Amino acid sequence: MLCVRLTERPTLLAVASLTACAIAAHAATSLAADAGCPAGRGSTYEVGPQARLHRLADVPWNSLGPGDRVLVHWRSEPYREQVLVSAQGTPEQPVRICGVPGPQGQLPVITGQDARTVRELGFPYPPTQERGIVVVSLREGHPWGFKPRYVVLEGLDLRGAHPRYSFTDQNGKRHRFSSSAAAIFIERGEHIVVRHCTVTDSANGFFVASGDEEETVSRDILAEGNHIYGNGVARSYYHHNAYSEAVGMVYQYNRFGPLRPDAGGNALKDRSAGTVIRYNWIEGGAHLLDLVEPEESSGITGADPRFRRTYVYGNVLLNGPLDGFALVHYGGDNGTTAEYRKGTLFFFNNTVIIRGEKNDRWNTALFRLETADETADMRNNIVFRQGSTHLFLLDGVGRLLLGPNWVSEGFGQRPRPEPGIVPITGLDRIVVGHASPFVNVDGADLRVRPGSDAARPGDPLVPDVPSAYLPVQVYVPHQKARALPAGTARTALGALE
Repeated sequence: MLCVRLTERPTLLAVASLTACAIAAHAATSLAADAGCPAGRGSTYEVGPQARLHRLADVPWNSLGPGDRVLVHWRSEPYREQVLVSAQGTPEQPVRICGVPGPQGQLPVITGQDARTVRELGFPYPPTQERGIVVVSLREGHPWGFKPRYVVLEGLDLRGAHPRYSFTDQNGKRHRFSSSAAAIFIERGEHIVVRHCTVTDSANGFFVASGDEEETVSRDILAEGNHIYGNGVARSYYHHNAYSEAVGMVYQYNRFGPLRPDAGGNALKDRSAGTVIRYNWIEGGAHLLDLVEPEESSGITGADPRFRRTYVYGNVLLNGPLDGFALVHYGGDNGTTAEYRKGTLFFFNNTVIIRGEKNDRWNTALFRLETADETADMRNNIVFRQGSTHLFLLDGVGRLLLGPNWVSEGFGQRPRPEPGIVPITGLDRIVVGHASPFVNVDGADLRVRPGSDAARPGDPLVPDVPSAYLPVQVYVPHQKARALPAGTARTALGALE
């Protein structure tokens, strides 16, 4: 079970694993030290100007255990230090590393720019230091197969893991960050929660890795309520706001803003099994969602039965004038089609805004499905086009199954129809819209306007969607969610109400 945190009241919703749920059940919505980061049965270490510890390096990172808590207090000057998290908590007593905000709610900043790494952290492989500001991995001396687990990172502003910045490593040598660096780099870990963090100004913002052995596979990762924006590398398509490869990956309540100017990456790229993307605000990038095959862990991740089913629901997806032409890419990208997802993308109760002119982007496709074995089941969504770009539902040779959806008038089926391609199913169920269905699209009030032709019920989800994935919440701008009345699920079109 994965625990879903609501802003009004906590509730449990079955999703991925009982162990991940146990972590989230111990977290509250407040960022106050005792409310949002409750003390466990272990020790509390406070870092800050008025605290006993003044540097992150003063925390005994190598001896943290179940129920321990690290409180990082805001200060006007960023913490210019790296952190290696190699601790193991338990479901009932996770290890918590939490920010304590400043007087105006400012999150404490940890930056890689001019950071210093102390030898005592014990990075097992020197180049790992070039990969992140907060790194979750084993440390020197740990046995092979050791993984950090049951760790919560909350309420921190993490930035500066970018090749334009340099740091001093644990041997006193100056280095630039790798072009693959990330503000949060989970090299390996299990039951890791990243919540209410700001992640920016890095090559990759949030990065989860897995290898080709169980000892290096990351499992049950939750990214919740974060603000992830301004990452990427100029003129590069290989660096993203979020990039994940895990077994059990959930994104919820996050706000994804535009990438760094001139960066060509994606808002969210995922190579995981058990991917759930729900109740987020996502904008910008070559793809808003790039859902492809595993790269380093295909023998494990690709064999997991959840790999063939991906759930995307309750999101606001914003495609801007200079963003890519295919909003959601599903299948694979390495050319070895046998490794592609070959399954179903369940895409429901989302609100999609496409802004573009023909002079900037002639065509825009909602989906790009790579092979005939990839399917998108699309129902109860709103797809609104603002501008003259030609809107198409599907690019590629995959299958699109439609329930009721509201789509702006003038859309087409495919930009490049080819003979022998399976036709799109359910086109007669589309509600063709002739005006904005929103209260105020330019003011970003994307609730459905009363009296709009989009203000109508949708359909029940197909039986293939388990009850655990019913849309029982709605996103609240920003980084929050609100529960629907107990025992009900959203049946109206779109993501917001």
